[in-house]
Amino acid sequence: MNLEAFNASADTTLYVAHIVPFDGQDVWSRESHEAVREFFEAGMGETVMVTPLPNSCGQWKQMNAPSVPLVTANISCCGRDLADWLISRRLALPETS
Repeated sequence: MNLEAFNASADTTLYVAHIVPFDGQDVWSRESHEAVREFFEAGMGETVMVTPLPNSCGQWKQMNAPSVPLVTANISCCGRDLADWLISRRLALPETS
């Protein structure tokens, strides 16, 4: 499971690569979502680098709703990697699979 970071556009959702929630839950904590917001606010408008992983595109499908394109990516801003930053704040663990 990857953390929804932000919507890149109206029709694509990006996920942070190589991490899982710290507490082993399937759902990310409110604190994790707040930390992602803080990460991007600290960038103060600087360029966000999004590097999709090879073969990481997919679709999220829900009954009676249009599917949403997904991509898993490494995300960084101001030289900081979002996954590493969440791990350092004890909000995520490295993905072991």
